[in-house]
Amino acid sequence: MQRQVEADKAKAAGLLNVYTTQLSSKKPGLQAAGRTWTYETILGQYRELKAKYPNALLVWGPDYTNYSRSGHPSDYYVMLSGETFATAQAAKGWCTANGYGSEDCLPVHLAQ
Repeated sequence: MQRQVEADKAKAAGLLNVYTTQLSSKKPGLQAAGRTWTYETILGQYRELKAKYPNALLVWGPDYTNYSRSGHPSDYYVMLSGETFATAQAAKGWCTANGYGSEDCLPVHLAQ
């Protein structure tokens, strides 16, 4: 996991001034979607998303202040589409066009 996060850091830096879309956020031990998530299942989900969206990347939530500024726990691995958008509305449109609901895909603006 950490190796993938490190490999994707440079791509994530390119998303700091634009919107992208968050496709998933998971952490080991999380109970969601009928399972308990592990490092292996999180990495597996990332690989599935990467196969579908070649620009997808994996980031560690605590590296970005947008995941912690509301006081919420930020200790999640976050999967981003890596697509770039000028506005949050355009990012939402991408989510809708790709068949995602508002609970499964959301616009994010990474901040450090």
